[in-house]
Amino acid sequence: MLRGAALRRNDLRVNWLQGALRLADLRVTVSPTYAEEVMGGGSAGAGLTDVVRASGGLAGIVNGVDAAEWDPATDAHLPGGGRFSNPADVHAGKRVCKALLQRELGLVVSDQEPLICFIGRLEDQKGVDLVLAGLPEFMAPKPAPAPREPGAPPRVPDADDPYLRTALGAADGLPYQPSGLMRKAMELLAQVHREHLVLTNPLPSTGRDRSGREFVHPQLVMLGTGKGWLETALRDLDKSYPARAVGLPKFDVRLSHLLLAASDYCVIPSRFEPCGLVAQCAMRYGSIPIATATGGMRDFIPASASYLIPALARDGEPECLEDSVGRLVSTVQGALAEYGTERFRHKREECMVQDVTWKGPGEVWGAMLSGLSWGLSRS
Repeated sequence: MLRGAALRRNDLRVNWLQGALRLADLRVTVSPTYAEEVMGGGSAGAGLTDVVRASGGLAGIVNGVDAAEWDPATDAHLPGGGRFSNPADVHAGKRVCKALLQRELGLVVSDQEPLICFIGRLEDQKGVDLVLAGLPEFMAPKPAPAPREPGAPPRVPDADDPYLRTALGAADGLPYQPSGLMRKAMELLAQVHREHLVLTNPLPSTGRDRSGREFVHPQLVMLGTGKGWLETALRDLDKSYPARAVGLPKFDVRLSHLLLAASDYCVIPSRFEPCGLVAQCAMRYGSIPIATATGGMRDFIPASASYLIPALARDGEPECLEDSVGRLVSTVQGALAEYGTERFRHKREECMVQDVTWKGPGEVWGAMLSGLSWGLSRS
């Protein structure tokens, strides 16, 4: 029971976490670096830093992933030829998974284009807005429609055509509800439009960063649920980058497994991150993290197996946002510039040999709890 000085009333509200911190025999969070950030003051401590310090501090133990569920060698969500067990066969397995994913989502089927994925909650903490703001800097621009020559057949409708928008799911694009036959025709038209884009833009294009370094424009798939405006932004991704980007505002277990197995990079631009389970799963599947150097991700992601984004500001002021987007874009462009190189392959191999299972953390937890029980039995 919480009682006495352990509780403090603030506007008639009781802070139960504060009471728990004061009375607990042991205080543990999900990574050593996040524990340091909480005790270091600032917004990380959510106003309870002094309470944590006065109560004896905070320990940190990194989480682990379920090695059976997140195993690319036995994953039932992957096609048979897409499973892989070690760095030696990761390329062949990923090639199968990438082609399957591209066909399912209407992307250009190409192994020459790097594939970036995002999987997570659509919240400010996860930096989704930073990814969306940075897209024009590293995605290929939407191709302009070619001018129609006299006597040439009609062009394929543009993706912004209201009929095509309806076919792609925005039923409010028309002033009436189309019949079943008309909707079927629109769906076929949308499929023709996508195939047209694939056939007319089959090869990867390149861009250059501010230093002049060349990088390959990627494909992008974003999966997750959360804030309404971010879900809407995801739905509209393929309008801005047809056949190259898809946003899926939903929760889908199978697709999350397939995405990690198919992708070359997993972007995790968190403003803060207590642990970083998505990054751990990505490493198991050889999807190189493009991750912020914050919280738990500093504890288990080595520079040799990742592209680390310098720590991002938590403040939402415009100047902070611009700086954060710039850091993200620069890191993404650097990763894309190395796609397919020996350095890229080395990072992928390093990802897969990292132990991010519960084996190590379980032993630490066991030792910590054993010490606690021994101390309590003697008191």
